[in-house]
Amino acid sequence: MSNQMIQITFLVISIIVLAYIGVLAQKRVKAHEDMSVGGRSFTAWSIFFSLFAFWGGNTIASIVELSHSNGIAGAWFGIARMTMFVLILFITGGAFRKLAMITLSDFISQRFDSPFLRLLSGIIIALNFTIFTVSSVVGASAFFMAILGWSVWASVIFTVASFLVYTTLGGMHALSYNGKILTVGQLLALLVAAVMGIKMAGWANIMQLEPRYFSIMPSFSYLNTTIMWFFTFITNAFVAQAALQIVMSCKTVNEGKKGVIYVALGFVPIIVLAPLVGMAAKVMFPTIKSVQAMPMLASSMPSVVLSTIVVIGLYFTTLGWASSCILSGGTVAANDIYRYFVPNASSEQLIKVSRISIVILAFLTIGFAVLIPSGVEFWTIVGFVLRNTALFPLILIGLFWGLISKKAAITSALAGSITGIAWYLIEFPAFLFGAHPMFVGMIVAIIVVTFGTLWEYRRQIRFASSSTGIIFGLAGCAGAIVSIVLVPALINMKLMAAFICFSLSFLFLAVIFLVKRVEQKEITAN
Repeated sequence: MSNQMIQITFLVISIIVLAYIGVLAQKRVKAHEDMSVGGRSFTAWSIFFSLFAFWGGNTIASIVELSHSNGIAGAWFGIARMTMFVLILFITGGAFRKLAMITLSDFISQRFDSPFLRLLSGIIIALNFTIFTVSSVVGASAFFMAILGWSVWASVIFTVASFLVYTTLGGMHALSYNGKILTVGQLLALLVAAVMGIKMAGWANIMQLEPRYFSIMPSFSYLNTTIMWFFTFITNAFVAQAALQIVMSCKTVNEGKKGVIYVALGFVPIIVLAPLVGMAAKVMFPTIKSVQAMPMLASSMPSVVLSTIVVIGLYFTTLGWASSCILSGGTVAANDIYRYFVPNASSEQLIKVSRISIVILAFLTIGFAVLIPSGVEFWTIVGFVLRNTALFPLILIGLFWGLISKKAAITSALAGSITGIAWYLIEFPAFLFGAHPMFVGMIVAIIVVTFGTLWEYRRQIRFASSSTGIIFGLAGCAGAIVSIVLVPALINMKLMAAFICFSLSFLFLAVIFLVKRVEQKEITAN
């Protein structure tokens, strides 16, 4: 039997096992909460395996790719993602779980008393997850085409079918059960790739790479990208529906927090080993595209067993990412979009709509991946702009502010999204003035919702004493001063919009903590 046939055999066995587990998990889906948040029954370890299967493998592949071109500095991608888990641990995870939240759209709708915001944010989130699923499927199909020689159609359909069956049947329970298999496969693939990569490349040869490959701090040209990672993942702690949906599945808040801690600790070996894999691949294959680093390592291993472990680990990376994304897309479609039109939908109806939505999103994924794979980057940026600009300011207000303005919220979501997309289209594929459209849209959204809310409550507000608000205010002012003083340097580094956005975000948080609504009795007394 050829090496290729051995790998295909193991891949087929994997899909059969995962599908069978989905059939078993289906027996636990009796209510909509079972489908969407596992009946809120997950232990800390269930949270760990589900979250790691979702984020772990994707982080491994990303750092390997980044380290192939930038060396050790690629590890900052993993560190940036760890900040997301820290914020979920200390802020959003517990807060959302206490509210028994399922979707961010539902939370926004309840806080702003606006069914329209439920529909708008639900459509944005569902669109996002379709795009994210497409991006992972396109990556996996390219891998199968290169390693196994499959056609585009065969690669895409095989990949989608792999996660569609168990996700549609078992929902969040299936993600939890299969998460254990996917996590072990991903970590094993990383270990094999690191050990064999160093052995094949030679430690001495790795040490002979250019000095920049051993620079811990990002280079001047790389700093903009690194800052973008941190901002994205800090924002993700508040708007990442799929990750938060897994955390919302915890039995208790304490179990959820422990699970998030386990995930953060699980990222440590990734941050240590993945850069070594990328650098080993650079020694062995200096001229390839960085995205090919892991597949090329797998294909060059002398042992078919070890090669197959890495291949399956990469395959599991796609499954972990895509299944979580498409489940959340189906959940939002049922819980927020369908319920907008059918407010009194039963639990059985919501389960049915979730499953139908998952299948529809899967077919959309196949269509996008086969017909316009080159458009994935465009739609990914559009998705990020829509989600972050529309949702992030509203979620901060919903969590921390007592001043709730439906008009300002709707106007902010629309203004930020439209501005961000328009900014992107003006000089597509480049960014106008080098400013990322997400930052531009966020600036507009924050300004609109802040001034709109303050104007609506202009006769009912007072300043409150808050050390947290003062700290945020000082940070915002410091950022504003830096933005003014270092204008030429920031423009040259394409960081001007980022610094303005950071400063404005801090000032926005300062307003949230320092400006409070006057109670009715205070108004009467005056």
